[in-house]
Amino acid sequence: MIRIHRKRRELYLFFALVGVTSLALTSFAFSQTDPFYLRLLEKAQKSFLARNYVDAAHDFEIAAFGLNQDINLQANVYFYLGLSHFYLRDSEKSASFLRRGAELLGDRGLAILGMPDSVLRDLETLLPFYDIQLAIPTQSVDSPPKPEEEKQANASESSLEKDKDNQQPAKKDPPPITLDQVKEGDIIPLDMVDTLPAATERIPAIYPSSASGSGITGIVVVNSLISEKGRVIKTEITRGIKGVYGFNQAAEQAVRRWKFEPATIKGIKVKVWLPIRIVFKTQE
Repeated sequence: MIRIHRKRRELYLFFALVGVTSLALTSFAFSQTDPFYLRLLEKAQKSFLARNYVDAAHDFEIAAFGLNQDINLQANVYFYLGLSHFYLRDSEKSASFLRRGAELLGDRGLAILGMPDSVLRDLETLLPFYDIQLAIPTQSVDSPPKPEEEKQANASESSLEKDKDNQQPAKKDPPPITLDQVKEGDIIPLDMVDTLPAATERIPAIYPSSASGSGITGIVVVNSLISEKGRVIKTEITRGIKGVYGFNQAAEQAVRRWKFEPATIKGIKVKVWLPIRIVFKTQE
């Protein structure tokens, strides 16, 4: 009987250890961010920077689900979602996601998210537009310096004073543009202007001769920066026709020759990015 009781105790201990180990492994697995969602976040960021906001928003929403273990990454995703939906002209979703991002960010600054400068500038412009205030970062109170540390600090200050004339002043980022500070030639999001650019001269795209007889048709979307003078000063392909026939180049060459009445905001002429669709049909 004693042997039977010992065996039972050993079995109970064995199963208890197995249970504790499996629970520990499970909690560890859940505490780690799935690489799939990290890759999806990277893909979504690339789509956003390429101004492919539909694909970006779709991937960001999936990534948000899997990145809930990391507050910084989740705040990052919500801010990108807010910007994506703003450019997709869905103000309600844009404001909702931006507010969620601000809540997750708490009392930390946007710089902690490691976003590109262009994205940070867009956020700094758009958050006040929706009356979303970020909390002021908390400042830590340093303990009084020790005598030795104070001596070193004084020595450093005197050294800095000597070299001050040889140092260049640090460059500061320009402040974000608000609606009451718009100047002629500023780049403004398309949804924020009062009047959209209107084409006054359209140059048709020429069907590439190298594709003659191929039967290829399709659409090329050329994202175009329209200047305050109504000229196309920069272009980039956001949707193209694959292949070596030259459809994308033909579309860009045509769009660069278009002329516009520029976009305005409060009567001020501004630059905007405008997507232009060029349709290629088979030649008859």
